[in-house]
Amino acid sequence: MLADNAVGVAYTLAWWGLLYAPAPVRSALRALVTFPPTRAAARACMNILRASLVVARVDTAVRRFPGVVAAPLLLGTLAGCGGKVLTDAAFLSSSPSIGRRPAPFRTEFAVPGLALRSAAGGAALYWGAVHVAGCATPSEGLALVTLLFAGHGLAQDALAAAAGPGGGRPLDYTAAPAAALHWVAGVPVPGSGGAGNAGRPQRAAARAKKRV
Repeated sequence: MLADNAVGVAYTLAWWGLLYAPAPVRSALRALVTFPPTRAAARACMNILRASLVVARVDTAVRRFPGVVAAPLLLGTLAGCGGKVLTDAAFLSSSPSIGRRPAPFRTEFAVPGLALRSAAGGAALYWGAVHVAGCATPSEGLALVTLLFAGHGLAQDALAAAAGPGGGRPLDYTAAPAAALHWVAGVPVPGSGGAGNAGRPQRAAARAKKRV
């Protein structure tokens, strides 16, 4: 949005049209955006844009911080999931009570999900193939990341359409590699309890005994 006026104009028109336009316009737009082919095309465009952002930030980090491993991986990851991080931050800052959250709500940084893991995977794939191994050109690396992101989006839409009303379970191709990595490293999966909660029942029992 900060690099191209057309993006800001498109977002503003979509926001106004779906929320504040006259009722007939809103109804027509909502019917259009919920039409499966329209949703699939929009998801594909979003994933193409997302892949290009990840690749651009990885290339920039490699040029600006030569020899630093963390820079391209971190900046590429943020480029691919910054929107999810911002919406989490907006939700947290607007909540009336810091201590009370909807039960299913988990921030992407605290408990990484598809958005962060896929962005990190795309950044690592491009950086490794293009800048480390040198087995792909920048154009080939971009095509590979785009294929990964867009292919997942199209597969998700196809599975949702096949499942019928409700859309079935979301497709997350990052879950299995992430679980394997956590298992190999011996690091608990965030949000699953893990080592940090190992002594919780014992501590609760000790507090109850002390109160008695």
